[in-house]
Amino acid sequence: MAERAYIGNPDELVKFTASTTELQFPAAVSPISSLYRLSTGGLATVPSNHVLVTAQGEGVQIYSTNDSKCLRSWTFPPNIRFACPAKYFAKYDDAGSIGTSYVYAVLDSGDDVTDKNRGAVVWRWTDRGMESTGLEDRIGIEYSSPIFGLETGVTMAGHLLAVHKDGSLTLATEDLKKVHGISAPIASGVTVVWYQMMDISQNMRSYLDSRQVADWLEGDFKLALVVSQAIDQGDDSDMFTYYVSLVIIDGKDAVIAD
Repeated sequence: MAERAYIGNPDELVKFTASTTELQFPAAVSPISSLYRLSTGGLATVPSNHVLVTAQGEGVQIYSTNDSKCLRSWTFPPNIRFACPAKYFAKYDDAGSIGTSYVYAVLDSGDDVTDKNRGAVVWRWTDRGMESTGLEDRIGIEYSSPIFGLETGVTMAGHLLAVHKDGSLTLATEDLKKVHGISAPIASGVTVVWYQMMDISQNMRSYLDSRQVADWLEGDFKLALVVSQAIDQGDDSDMFTYYVSLVIIDGKDAVIAD
């Protein structure tokens, strides 16, 4: 018999009134794994109970799940809309302490966004803790196609992975200075509706070894499960196509195997 999990009365974290289009999400919450503190020995992390909240028409905030307190807030002009939830990343120094922390956001509309690059503009700014006064050290980059979702810290070097709406994957360094175009669109006429990043298990590593890819086993591994839907099927269709992409980073170059 399957085990059951029950959800009690949830506590309200924060409430927003957001005006969006049918294609935009009103608000979203992302975990801040990079705000975790290192445990004894530095081999694992312990949750710090912080989340990153992205709200259309409001901006990006950091909240504590312990007391619903807003710890940081970056306000955006009303005309700026986000294409996907913002993501957080912190770079650790050699001693295991957090050095610099960054926030990444994809713009769906705004002063720097045109119809041509809508959903393809990524901003990164620095989180200076309680001393933050705005989008400090903001930099930006324009990708070649609209983005469905972002994943930070997919490697130990801190690479940023963009999952595009056409199913292609793009890997960039955390400073956005070097971009690797590492996969082609899944197929013509499809759009991504869901994806999930997963770590490679020891069993999968053994499988890769048996498939004679042992030369890759010293790198950083992530599985990207991408679910796409044919555009002409409509939102009510239950016909989906599943694709699994294996992203391999060897520490120097970016390689992808589908």
